[in-house]
Amino acid sequence: MDELHLKGIELILWTQRIFQDHSDVMLVLSHLGDPRNAFLVFFPLMYFCNYSAGIKTLWVAAVTEWINAILKWFLFGHRPYWWIHETSLYTDGQRPDLQQFPLTCETGPGSPSGHAMVSSAVLATMIIHHQSMKHSKRCTNILLWACFVIVMFLIGLSRCFISTHFPHQVVAGTLSGITIALICDRLPLLTASFGWYLVVSVTFLLSGPVLYFAVETFGADPMWSLHSALQWCANRKWVHLDTTLFFSMTRDSAALLARVLEEVKIPSQDPVLFYTMAFLKFFSLPIFVMTVIPSFLALIFSKNDKQS
Repeated sequence: MDELHLKGIELILWTQRIFQDHSDVMLVLSHLGDPRNAFLVFFPLMYFCNYSAGIKTLWVAAVTEWINAILKWFLFGHRPYWWIHETSLYTDGQRPDLQQFPLTCETGPGSPSGHAMVSSAVLATMIIHHQSMKHSKRCTNILLWACFVIVMFLIGLSRCFISTHFPHQVVAGTLSGITIALICDRLPLLTASFGWYLVVSVTFLLSGPVLYFAVETFGADPMWSLHSALQWCANRKWVHLDTTLFFSMTRDSAALLARVLEEVKIPSQDPVLFYTMAFLKFFSLPIFVMTVIPSFLALIFSKNDKQS
């Protein structure tokens, strides 16, 4: 791994020299690959165009980001911007000077790349859906896959340029995302029952705290990457909690829980009961997401600060 990291640093330094006058473009490309776009842009767009494509996009986005969070927790992948300071492979006078940007200081472990993994999974799902349509043309499909390769290359390049990922992390994320898209295409996601949605969303929600305490029980620090980010980020304001693994898992479970609530049929025979149930339905999820989960995270982070 050390040799892979060293070669990765050389490539990152090269990209920063070549594209030093195009940092704004690189930041835009990195924004384009943000996993939140899968929920805020691609899912609504696909749902508007085609119901089944929209539901499948939501599933793939949530499952991929959740798997990405699990992999990051177990692989303990470093990010370039802090690795160069913590590794013993460099002496203090030889450490490379990597540039940092407002999007550099992500707080979770780096392997595999979440931007590459979620983007490749969602975009591949959209293309696979297009291929399944009756009037799909071969030349159009080839063009779409060519665009996919170009887009993923640019997203991966931007993630390396801003010192957030090593090249191998981007490649691993892209290949993992495509694999998940192909697997999900064979699963009966469109016919998933209410109970299945509920079980999966609750599993996603509880997996974060369970893994946190499991890692802590075995003597490891679940927040080690956050400490590294805070220590080595050039600007403390660039460290955001919405890049933590907890935030990703919260977003995934909330997206599927919203789908669960959408499936709840409110009895309409009694007007009073109808409006009461409607109120409770649309009141419960925001409260849970905005109050219960943040309170739990605040408890964890306050405990972590005291230990530090």
